[in-house]
Amino acid sequence: MRFTDFVNLHRISHAIILIRQGQAFNWSLEGLANQCGFNNRNSFREAFKRFTGHIPSDYLKNKNAVPLLRVYKKAG
Repeated sequence: MRFTDFVNLHRISHAIILIRQGQAFNWSLEGLANQCGFNNRNSFREAFKRFTGHIPSDYLKNKNAVPLLRVYKKAG
């Protein structure tokens, strides 16, 4: 695993915790991305999809149905 993937995995894990605790509903997707250490919404969306298999908005709609993947999907 590359270092950037390692860091992003922890950022996405933090985002999932915020979503499950209900705190993420106070922010837009861009606000949630910033709260988790991403510089923009697009990089957050790509990393979220890589590690969960779904985009953040789908996860927000059904927060308990989408687990964090143990093995990330390599981009490209």
